Amino acid sequence: NREVKFRFAVTGTPVTEVEANDDGVAGISAADMTAAQAVALPGGSTSLEITAALAAADDVDVYAVTLNAGERFMATLVNSRALAGTTDQLDIGIHDVDGRRIRMGRRSCFDGGPGGDPYLDWVVETTGTYYIVVNVGSGSGTPAYTLQAVIDTLD
Repeated sequence: NREVKFRFAVTGTPVTEVEANDDGVAGISAADMTAAQAVALPGGSTSLEITAALAAADDVDVYAVTLNAGERFMATLVNSRALAGTTDQLDIGIHDVDGRRIRMGRRSCFDGGPGGDPYLDWVVETTGTYYIVVNVGSGSGTPAYTLQAVIDTLD
């Protein structure tokens, strides 16, 4: 059983992260979802790209996205360790409005190293607003990252 990894073709101008996109308190909670930076995901094969950095080791970055039932949502943190010049591992997850994690990202090997960049691949069950959460999974640095996300309507 072989996993397929993905990267997206990005067109257009990358979006820059805007602080504060969390509640400023360590950990993930419903208050983080309220402070999330809203971003629009284009459909089809065009992806959204966000350039960002975590402000502190206990910082979380939260992005609100609207997704429809039946869509396939895919996201990755591209070269997060290489961009930051660190071995810190970033995590990515999808959360609901109450801050509960629905899906945790998995590790790939885009960069050829152990662990690799995290990615998500999820088919949306219920239409609504969901929250992409990026945080330091291991390490104590404040790494920069590039988030790429795309939705695909499953026909």
